[in-house]
Amino acid sequence: MLSTFDVNVIQRDQAISGMKKVMDPDAFLSALRTSQPELNITSVKLSYLRYRPTQSCLAAYQVVIQDTATPMLIHATAFNSKAWNKLPTLSDKYHFVLQNQVLVSLFPGDIKLPALAQLMNHDSRQKILKTLLPSKVKAWSSDLETLAYKPQRRYVGRIHLEDTTSVLLKHYAKRNYDKSASATMIDCPTTSQLRIPRTLGQSPHHQCLAFEWLPGRLLEAEITTNPTNHDLYSSGAALADFHALTTDGLPQRSLPMQADKLSAHATTIAQLHPPLASLAHKLATRINQYRLQAAPVFQRIHGDFAPSQIILMEKGQVAIIDNDQNICGDPLEDLGLFIAHLLRHQYKGKLTPQQAESLIESLIEGYQSTTQKKVTHALRYHIAAGLFSLAHRPFRSRKPNWPEAMHKILEQINDILHSSHRQIS
Repeated sequence: MLSTFDVNVIQRDQAISGMKKVMDPDAFLSALRTSQPELNITSVKLSYLRYRPTQSCLAAYQVVIQDTATPMLIHATAFNSKAWNKLPTLSDKYHFVLQNQVLVSLFPGDIKLPALAQLMNHDSRQKILKTLLPSKVKAWSSDLETLAYKPQRRYVGRIHLEDTTSVLLKHYAKRNYDKSASATMIDCPTTSQLRIPRTLGQSPHHQCLAFEWLPGRLLEAEITTNPTNHDLYSSGAALADFHALTTDGLPQRSLPMQADKLSAHATTIAQLHPPLASLAHKLATRINQYRLQAAPVFQRIHGDFAPSQIILMEKGQVAIIDNDQNICGDPLEDLGLFIAHLLRHQYKGKLTPQQAESLIESLIEGYQSTTQKKVTHALRYHIAAGLFSLAHRPFRSRKPNWPEAMHKILEQINDILHSSHRQIS
């Protein structure tokens, strides 16, 4: 059942006529049963929502089929008229029109990931892997385990080899493939602190990349179960090594790009909940004003740095993974976004305020131990920018009272921007 806030969002965005159908699980279930009775659907669960005001609304569902143990993955996209008219004609078994301007895709069908269905088929997957990994003959007939899937953006899978090793495979939407292929070609000598997964193969035709599999413990899981200052210290030290890597071929993240991104976030927040519009735009302006005054810095940065991008390996090494969004920018951006994720864990009750503060301090100390330079108080602006980029997440992840959760994030950003000390938890 949709909340009053959800209904208000739908009513404000008249450009996307099918928005209610994809956002409302009850309405979606009813429409699916009417349109595809042969599927024998018993229930649906909305797991993810990606909304671009006036453009499109994508909803990812786990769909339970009668007498089937594993839920089916389905995503439905409601488009505006212009985008709908640009869609290609689809005549395969994975796609159908639910109503005018609403397209439903049954996994592995995906209009932006054309090789996904081929990867799920053993015979066609072999052909792709021969192109992607021509020297790894044993990989061609291997099984593929799904690790992550973002509809219309990226698929991530693990290829299990006979010798117990693995290869990581990623399939990208066309608009992201070239950038990711360039960003992940990193000249990184192995150090005592840092490991980077090597690129093992590329297939531009299939929009696929293959990477070295690095075993270890995911920091994201450690933080929420057994957080240690040593892990954060090591992660900070490894990040400093990462920032010292070459920037060959990487584009620069310009000030206009950064300003446009923040403004777009503010506009989305305003569209979702108009009472937050003034505060959101004020905060975006404050952060952008700082960036205009700051001296530009261009080093290799991760671009999406979070605890989920860190693997804690044996012998104290730290692996930084998922380098698809590497770019030239200010290293404080990575630190700021990482700390923003820690603060979100604190807000969700996964960390106490004392734990969050201690882990943040350890991260910064580890970073400073490698750079031999103090992190400046300008970090708070980058923490604020990181939190601002996460402010819409309560809506996306379907939190019951998402306007209140968004408001608390904005208030936290405001407090950070007005703080005079680096302590931000």
